[in-house]
Amino acid sequence: MRRLVLPLVTILVLALAAPVHAGSAWDPDDVGGGLDLRWIGVHANGDGTVRITITLWDAAGPALLGGARSGVSVQMLGDRRFEALVRTKPSGGYRVWVTSSTGRQVYVGPARHPDPHTLRFVVPRLASRRFIAISEYSVEGVGFVDRAPDSGAVRL
Repeated sequence: MRRLVLPLVTILVLALAAPVHAGSAWDPDDVGGGLDLRWIGVHANGDGTVRITITLWDAAGPALLGGARSGVSVQMLGDRRFEALVRTKPSGGYRVWVTSSTGRQVYVGPARHPDPHTLRFVVPRLASRRFIAISEYSVEGVGFVDRAPDSGAVRL
């Protein structure tokens, strides 16, 4: 009996630590500008949070994510609609702001930009089941918008 306890406890701990659900979608290299979306991955963690990773086709620095007319957001859809917006902080670093469809801020937290092509952040799940990444970028009066996936949504 004692020989079974340690393996069972190990399996239980690993099962609880692993993401509960995951989904992802690729997006083609189809938009000009600097924020062309490549991939969105969503992992629902067992603690009621969601880890979202977005990759871009081209390298994006702080200037692209901090401009008045540029940024990357994720629409979080379920019983209610929320939006997570990633921007550069004036003091440096990155933040994610989550707002409801009525404009009420429900969460502010850190976002990571571990390499020039990747954004990563964790937000409360908020009963969201479908996720769509949107990027907006404007240069010299020309606007670029991308959506990933191009149709539908990443589902958990």
